Amino acid sequence: SFDEYLSLKGYKEDLLSGDVHKMDNALAYALSSLGDGHTGLTGTSPLYKYGETTVDKSKYNQEKLDLDNAHEALSQARDIANAPLGLTIDEDNGVAFIAFDHFTPIDEEQLGQDSWSKEETLANSATLFIAAYNQLISDKYIGTIDKVVIDLATNEGGSADSLLYILGILLGECQYDVVDPFTGATNHTTYKVDINKDGKFDEKDISLREYGKLIYFLDTKFAFSCGNALPVFAKNNYPDTVRTIGQVTGGGTCIVRTSYSPLGAEYCLSGLSMLSIKDSDNNLTNIESGAKVDIPLDSEATTLNRTAVINAINAAK
Repeated sequence: SFDEYLSLKGYKEDLLSGDVHKMDNALAYALSSLGDGHTGLTGTSPLYKYGETTVDKSKYNQEKLDLDNAHEALSQARDIANAPLGLTIDEDNGVAFIAFDHFTPIDEEQLGQDSWSKEETLANSATLFIAAYNQLISDKYIGTIDKVVIDLATNEGGSADSLLYILGILLGECQYDVVDPFTGATNHTTYKVDINKDGKFDEKDISLREYGKLIYFLDTKFAFSCGNALPVFAKNNYPDTVRTIGQVTGGGTCIVRTSYSPLGAEYCLSGLSMLSIKDSDNNLTNIESGAKVDIPLDSEATTLNRTAVINAINAAK
C-alpha cells in the first residue's frame, strides 16, 4: 500500500511531524522515488521565505537526477555551440531554426499584438512561433527559406494549448486522440488555428507546410512530454512531408495533474489520460515510444551543431 511505501522509505514519520521543512522534504523525496518524469515537487510551500528551500536534490531518484544533470549540461552547451533559442535564419542554406525549451501557456493579449520584442518572443513559445511565421512568409524569405527545423533538443514540455497552436501554425489542420487506459474511453479531436487572427477558421489560414516549407523536428531523449508529443503528432498527421532528425524523444505520454500539499507545496502527478495515435490497424496506441527517427545523429551534442544538422538533412535527400 502507499502507507507501507511511505513507512518503508522512512517518509511517513516526517510527513506527520508537523515540521514544515521535514514535511516538504519528505514529500519531495517520496515523489522523486516513484521515478516518473512527470511526478515531483514543482514549488515549495508559501510558509517558506520567497525562493528558500531546504530540499536536498542529491537525495532524489538517482536516475532522474542524472538525466536532469545531463539535460542541464546540454542546455548550457547551446551558447558554446552557437545554437541559440529563438528564430535563427541561415539564408545561405535556405534553413530556419526555431529553438525553444518550454511550451509556455498562451498569452492571448500578447498574441493579439501586431509585433513583438525579442524578449517577448523568447519568453512565450506561442508568440515565438507566430512571430517566426510572419518572418518566414514575408517577401524577404518566402522564396528563399524552404526548410524549417524545430529544435526540441532541450525541450522539457509544458502547455498542451501551446503545443496544439504550434502544430497548427506549422502544419495546418491536425488530429489527436486521448484514451483512458483503465476504462478505454476515447476522445478524438480535430484542431485548427486562426493563423491570420481574423476570427475565422478558413482557407486564409495557411500553415508553413502549405506555403511549401519542409518541416523537420530535431530531437533528443531530453525532448519530453509536449516536446515528445509535437514530433509524434506532426509525423502521424503528415507522414509524407514531416521529417525527424537526431534521436528518439524522451516520452511523457500522460495528461499531467497538478495538486498541492496541505502546506501549499505544489506538485505534479501523472494523470490517467494518455495521448495516443492510431496505428496501421486503426488501434489507439500511446506515444511513449516517441517518434521514429528519419535522419539519425550520433549524439545529443551533434544536435546543437547546426552545420552538422544541415549537412545531414541535405545528405538524406
